[in-house]
Amino acid sequence: MTSSQSQHMDTPRIRAAKACYNTVGFAALAMAILVHFGTTFMLLVTGKHGPLHAFESNIWVTQLIQSFMLYVIAMPLAVCVMRAAKPVETKESSLSVGQFVMYLLMCLPIMYVGNLMSSVLASLLTGGQASSIQSVAGQDNVWAVLVFLVLISPFMEEWFFRKQVISRLRRYGEKPAIVISAVIFALGHGIFFQLFYTFGLGLLFGYIYVRTSRIRYTIALHMFTNFFGHVVGKHIQTYVLAHSRENDPLVVLGVSFLLLMVAGFIAGAVLLVLRRRTFVLSEAPEPIPGSLASRISFVNAGMIWFILITLALTVGVIYI
Repeated sequence: MTSSQSQHMDTPRIRAAKACYNTVGFAALAMAILVHFGTTFMLLVTGKHGPLHAFESNIWVTQLIQSFMLYVIAMPLAVCVMRAAKPVETKESSLSVGQFVMYLLMCLPIMYVGNLMSSVLASLLTGGQASSIQSVAGQDNVWAVLVFLVLISPFMEEWFFRKQVISRLRRYGEKPAIVISAVIFALGHGIFFQLFYTFGLGLLFGYIYVRTSRIRYTIALHMFTNFFGHVVGKHIQTYVLAHSRENDPLVVLGVSFLLLMVAGFIAGAVLLVLRRRTFVLSEAPEPIPGSLASRISFVNAGMIWFILITLALTVGVIYI
């Protein structure tokens, strides 16, 4: 049977796949637009012109408004938009402790290389004027970061980007489902300095989810990466640099931790290279042929508009 004959016979399936990716793309777009403009509107209304004027610079208030818009309004609305695309029921499986640690180590090179790529590209685009998200006000409030980025964010983001998105797309192929989920995950954050490493982590988390059909593992990994990236690593590095010339035992502990992270980075990079052939995917219930699957997953109105608009918003932020 020729490729053209196969595609002709699968026309109803291809149309259904296009509709599914299109629906998910528009759902993600609705979520991104609502969060971006809804949060901006609420901050303006409740801040400068409302009852929260005295607290407009308070990171707790800002994060609470952003979280409310994203997790209470935007994500549930996006799931409602996606309801026509039915999730695929799959059998759950488990990860061993060793497998979990292996994936955790793999996260380290993805995070740091991805962050470096974003920083270099932002510097090239702005002539060195862009500043990392970690220097933005609020990142120094450890408790706010713990509550919103380490505890709340991983639960809600894994529920949406992995469970809701991948469960609907994997019917037509696990690989395009993982890639699309990672794209939506990366661009959905709207933060340029997180663009590459969230895409990389999205690919890894997506693979873990399709292998286990459980978000408990990706939630735990998400918590670890946010904790090490936004809390531990950042503050230890800052402390060590600020007290490097003092006879402070905490500096020794800090340097030891940073060296441990370097060792973890190397181990993770080695594991990614050596274990790359073990990343195998299962046959989908209604598979679409390889090259055609790529076109169908990206070349549809929903995904095209989502990528164009969110990319513009994400890149635009570094010029503000």
